[in-house]
Amino acid sequence: MKKVKSLEDARIESNGYGDPVNAESLSILDNPLLKKERIEVRSYQLKVAESSIGKNTLVILTTALGKTIIAVYVSAYYLHRSPECKILVMVPTKPLVNQHRERFLQLLNIEDHQVKVLTGEISPEERRLWWNSENVRIFFATPEVVKNDLDFGLNLSDFCLLVFDEAHKARKSYAYTTIAKYYVNQSENPRIVGLTASPGGNIDKVREIVNNLFIENIVNRSEYDEDVSPYVHKIKVEYRFVKPPESYERYARLIREILEDYLDELREAGLIKKDYGQISRKDLLEIGKNISEKISNEKDKYSRRLSWNLLILQNTALILLHALELLLSQGAQTFKKFLTNSITAEKKSHRKLLKDRRFQALLNMLDEEFEEHSKIKILIDELEKQFNQEPLSRVIIFTQYRDMQNI
Repeated sequence: MKKVKSLEDARIESNGYGDPVNAESLSILDNPLLKKERIEVRSYQLKVAESSIGKNTLVILTTALGKTIIAVYVSAYYLHRSPECKILVMVPTKPLVNQHRERFLQLLNIEDHQVKVLTGEISPEERRLWWNSENVRIFFATPEVVKNDLDFGLNLSDFCLLVFDEAHKARKSYAYTTIAKYYVNQSENPRIVGLTASPGGNIDKVREIVNNLFIENIVNRSEYDEDVSPYVHKIKVEYRFVKPPESYERYARLIREILEDYLDELREAGLIKKDYGQISRKDLLEIGKNISEKISNEKDKYSRRLSWNLLILQNTALILLHALELLLSQGAQTFKKFLTNSITAEKKSHRKLLKDRRFQALLNMLDEEFEEHSKIKILIDELEKQFNQEPLSRVIIFTQYRDMQNI
């Protein structure tokens, strides 16, 4: 395995751009693979792309400043220089995989049949055929699919570039870490570009990403840099605090009643010291971690059984707390879907809950007509107001849970 550079060894560039591109390499914009008429040329993107060539690079660029175009520039460079090579672009979710494919097709002179999306919806056998295809030049895939295929024999030696979008996820056991290890072992000249808006809140997290992706060069650009600031629009932030409908309180009260009983048992075991209203998801996860560690070290069968019972209590309390959060913050649709699809008698942690008459009453109440969450009406009103004032506006709506995208 190739030597991993430490963060201290990697070049950290904030306002500089490193060495110029090698003399024999073409200018980024002179590349015939680029659809230049569709590209808004920004000097900072070009310079970041140039500094990413020839070195494994982590690009840190604030959201909305165009990380994808940098991946397009670098991909076009390697494809033009080595027409026989392949490129793999990885994105954590299936919707984003397809978005990246469309973006690359918009900006590159490349045919539809030369790009391929590979997700878990395609069988491993069919994916194996696509990986070996001589016609496909750029693959777009989710990291789990790539990791699984690597475990079953995929070889990346003929890939001249791997792009890791949302590279901050390359920590611990996430699939990105495994993929990078396979790649540097299989390829004689591996090239990696990681893209992220936020690599982490401290130096240790950044170092972990650098090591896991074999990064040699870090380019950090923000809206405060002189050549970036002209493209940044000032943002006015206005917070609107919205209360859930009063009708939700009937269901919330029942969930809290059941939850407090489970928390009582955890308190009696000495695992909880906070007031119930202050217990968070993080608290329950930490409790679960402590119980699991105790189980792994416990040799007495009776004590081990008691710890397992406590872990079931912790898991059930976590389910109830999550259901309560979904109801109050996301609304009835997401709440109902979670309870009906996620609670099953096949799991030990759910059986006790399903035997509780109060929880059965709650499940029966799901057939009732739920009122829509108050924030949906407020969101629609805000959108109508915006489009009435500026009909050509473009709007991005961020959601915490995928189910909310269907509302």
